[in-house]
Amino acid sequence: MPSHAVHRKWGSRILGVALPEVDDLAEAGWSAERYREASAYVAERFGSEAVEYLDLHIVLDRMEGLLRDLAARTLMSMEPVFDEDSVREWLRDLIGQLREALLSDSAVAGTRVGPALVDRIFGGEAIYGIIYDILSSEDFQSEVTSAMVDIILGERYHVKLAYRSREAARDDTWGEEAIGKRIEWLLYALDTLKDRGRQD
Repeated sequence: MPSHAVHRKWGSRILGVALPEVDDLAEAGWSAERYREASAYVAERFGSEAVEYLDLHIVLDRMEGLLRDLAARTLMSMEPVFDEDSVREWLRDLIGQLREALLSDSAVAGTRVGPALVDRIFGGEAIYGIIYDILSSEDFQSEVTSAMVDIILGERYHVKLAYRSREAARDDTWGEEAIGKRIEWLLYALDTLKDRGRQD
């Protein structure tokens, strides 16, 4: 999940409000019933804008999880090319897939204004800043690396099943080199994104 600082930053920029107490409440876990209780509580205590802030917190949390999985999958399916055009193309595809995934996500759909917030975020420049803030987190990069390892292990498992032979599996050096190159490309992409996305 993004740090509370990221939640407060984007709450202030998108909604004009940052509510640390709502951030703390949002970290308690989610179900449809839990959301109803939490949204009623924050509406009564802080007003209706607090429910929007709660919904934004949920959208950003879900965005990070979906972004991790999408980034790992797309990075592993490509051969990294270190130029700005490839970064822009990757971002355009990633943003389209992320928007679609968020709008069909049950946690986002179950909120009062989550889908409208997704449209608002993706309709302007905020999406680049949010992606930058999420991608630049050390925790996120570690999670993407872990997800790429899972992809490689899954490929090996399926290759072994298909061919019933150890020789058919890729060796460890391929996995380490592939992940290393893709993380290096992700850092390159961050540098390219920084000018457009970083809005300190």
